[in-house]
Parts: sequence; structure tokens; C-alpha cells
Amino acid sequence: MKSLLILFSFFTFSSYSQSSNTYILKTTRFLPVSNLEKALNLDEENKLRVIFEDLNLYSFELLNVNDNLTRFYESKFVEFIEKDEELVLRQIPNDEKFNQQYALKQIKADKAWDFTTGGVTFNGDTIVIAVLDGGCDIFHEDLFSNIWINKQEIPNDSIDNDENGYIDDYYGVNILHKNGNHRSKNHGTSVAGIVGAVGNNTIGISGINWNVKILPVTDILSKERIIEGYGYVYNLRKKYNESNGNEGAFVVCANFSGGTPTPQFPEDSEENMMWCEVYDKLGEVGVISVVSTDNHPRDIGIEGDMPSLCTSEYLVTVASTDENDKFYRNSAFSKIYVDIAAPGKNIYSLGINNDTIPIFTGNSAAAPMVAGAVGLLYTLPCEDFVREYLTNPSELALKVKSSILKYTDKHNDLKEKTVSGGRLNIVETYVGMLDEICSELDFREIKINKIYPNPAHEEIQISYSSNNYHNHKIIIYNNLGQTVYKEVFRPSPFKIKTKCIDVSRFTKGIYYFSLISNNNSIARQIVIY
Repeated sequence: MKSLLILFSFFTFSSYSQSSNTYILKTTRFLPVSNLEKALNLDEENKLRVIFEDLNLYSFELLNVNDNLTRFYESKFVEFIEKDEELVLRQIPNDEKFNQQYALKQIKADKAWDFTTGGVTFNGDTIVIAVLDGGCDIFHEDLFSNIWINKQEIPNDSIDNDENGYIDDYYGVNILHKNGNHRSKNHGTSVAGIVGAVGNNTIGISGINWNVKILPVTDILSKERIIEGYGYVYNLRKKYNESNGNEGAFVVCANFSGGTPTPQFPEDSEENMMWCEVYDKLGEVGVISVVSTDNHPRDIGIEGDMPSLCTSEYLVTVASTDENDKFYRNSAFSKIYVDIAAPGKNIYSLGINNDTIPIFTGNSAAAPMVAGAVGLLYTLPCEDFVREYLTNPSELALKVKSSILKYTDKHNDLKEKTVSGGRLNIVETYVGMLDEICSELDFREIKINKIYPNPAHEEIQISYSSNNYHNHKIIIYNNLGQTVYKEVFRPSPFKIKTKCIDVSRFTKGIYYFSLISNNNSIARQIVIY
């Protein structure tokens, strides 16, 4: 069985290289290596060595993977033995303004970075997120290296090299002028910054994705142009699917933080109906569309809004929360049509001319939070996920949307205002999708390796194994079945899995210890003297 932790660290972070058969051993007292080798009947090839003498800690490599470890557990010299785990670097970016980005902590992006910082799939496909907006400063120093490049186009030769109807669309496209020249606008630059400002580069801010390719599609502020802009995105992803990745772009999400200036319904015009139909077409090739709802406190289901009221399964409509994690009072809402909320008030992001903007407020800021989350989810480190987006990209897109709505942080003030009743939580969505999609990883197995000392007087330490990153629960019952201790915790992916419990206040007697996770439990008897 693959280790979840090893998969994560292999995929996204620098880590040391360690044999998968390395074990850590603690003895009841310190013994010279030669003496311990004889006591445990170890061969010289097992490479027993001291790693912390004062703690009686050793490591060794088990050469025979079929070797029964029972002899180690039964030895009077062994306090515990546990398989080694690789470590990953805890990912907190060094970007200058990161500490002012409260929203990233609210949506648990910082926790998700312990798994991935974005960029490529497990299969090596470069993830692309389209940002449809009025303009964007693509040469911003905290954005430029994450701007998508059209490798089928030769820049600045005034020729439509890839024959797609646009000239020099090397760094994305200006729909109005049919070329690759983008106007520098704060709005689009801020949206792109939230999705994918370069992370951990000491300047500016950190995007939700530290490394991702952003496809600017600009000058789209009319119904005709927004539809054409979506068509540009659709053709790129369709070409990518049909060419097995040799052409086009692996666009997984398209963000549009805009809409009509007056309340409208899809059925008000044929143009609106076609606009809504575009989202279904994008979904067919595997693109999730994210849009912001209106910035006025009204029920759009009653009063209308475009494109929020489009009913495509592949569309995610986003409202805002504020710094206090409450529904933002100036945001529109609907229990039927607004899917989810994300931070949207006073968001720190990028501005034109290498600047940052401390106050970017509205649903325009909330939508790219969700779009950025979509990009991170496509880095799931398992072959099942890759297989799905290669063979059935539309169905996988629906699963991604469903998971984003399912694993929100539920808030009472969002219950009647959004479909999900919650605010975006990236790390819970990531872990939830691992559990549901990555079947080659066994998330249900839990095991208690050792409880020591047992009998105990002051404290007990529980050594356990688990490939599940969800919440675990410890319950200790006395001999009458009464609960005397309860704790809920999430295993750290960075440490040896042990729990230390103070039992000094327990009366002497027999107790029963249970470790519970994912509806699976395992129990042991402990004695307090």
C-alpha cells in the first residue's frame, strides 16, 4: 500500500530520500549496537545505527520485506518500533505582503500548501486557469512568470501562426482587437493575482496557486465578446483533449468576475440563452466556469442576474464573506442559484505597474478564490484522478464542483443564502477528494502499534499507524463504560504518529482505549496503577 505522506512529498516538495524499509526503534535502555544486534538477531546488512543516544533511539533497514516484526515487539528490550516516514517542508511563503492576506488563512489555502502549491498534475500536465476580464498587467513582476504561453504562436511577428483567428496571441488574447495586446487594468490584475500570483518569491503577495499558468482573455465586456472569449478557452481545451496534450492548453477553470449591469434572466433574450449554453459546452471538455454574483444585497432568484442564473451543472456562482467570516452585507444571494461563498472584502492583491492593492472588495475578489481552488485540486497525486480527466473530463469536472460545495465550512448566515450553506475550505476539499477518488490509497486503515507503558501511572503514549488525514477521535472508557477522556485530532503529516495522554488523575483500574476514524475503530485495554 502506498503511503499518503510519501506520495504528497514526492509530488510537491523537496524532501530527503529514505529507504521505504527503514524503521525507527526505541529500546528500554541504551545498548551498544553490537549488543542490540545480537539481542534482536539482526544481520550486519540491516545497518542498525544510533540516531539519538540519550533517547535510546536507533534506525535500521529491514532487508527482508516479508520479515515478521513480532519478534521485535516481543523483545524485552524494545519499547516501540515504527516504520520511518519522509518529511515535507511546511509551506509558508516568504512573500512580502502574505501576512496581510487574511483570506488565504480563512479558506485554509495555507494548510493545503502542505500538500501542493499548484502547477502541474500528477501526470505532468501544466494546469491553466483562464481569467476573462477587461484587462490585465501581464508583465507585473509578481505575475509574469505564471502567464500562459501559446507555444503554437511566434510573438510579435504580426502573423496568425496557429491560424486560430488571432494575431500574436502568445500571452493570451484580446478579444476586441483580435491580438495579444492587453490593456493594463487593476481589476483583472487583482483577479489574476488571487488565482496565481507567484508564491514564495519574496515580493508582493502569494496566489492560491504559487505556480500555475494564467490565460488572460481580455476586453470581453459585452455579451458578444464574453461568449467569444469563452469560445477561445473552449477551443484550447478541446484541442488539448483531442491531441493528447500536444496542442492547445489544459484549461481546468475559467473565471469571470463580471455580469450584466441590470438584473436579467436567461429567458429574457436568445443571447442570454446562448451565453448560458456556453457553460455546458465548456463543461463537456472539462472546464469548470466560476462567476461572481451581483454586488447588491438582493435575491437574484427573484430579481434576476446574468450570468448567475445560468443553470449549467458546470457553473459555480460565488458570493462574499468578510474579514469576520460572515456573509458580506453588500453581496447578492440565492439558496438556489448562488453556490458558495468565499472571502471578498478588503482582499489584498496585485495592481498595475508592479503595485499591490490592499482593498479589493466585492464578489469579483471572491470568485477567483474558488477558481484558484479548482487549480489546486487538479494536482491530486493519484493515477485514478489522472485517468478520469483523460478519459472523462466532463464527469471529473462535475466531481470537482461537487466536492468544492460539499466540503465547505458551514455557516448559519450562509445557510439561506447559498446552495452549499458554506464558505470555501480548500484543504478539506483536497483531502475529501483524495478519499473519494484516489482508490489506490487506503484511507480507512488504522492500527495501534503499541501502548506504553502499560500498566501506566502518569502518562501513556500510543503509537499508531494511519493513512487518513481526516479527524481522528480518541475515547477512553472506565470499567463501567463511562467516558473519562475524549479528544478529536488530525494526524500530522510531518511527525511520527504518537499521542501522549496524561493519566495521572485516573483512579487505578482497567480502562478501554478506542481510536476511531472514518467509521473504523480499534480498541485496546490499558491498566492504570
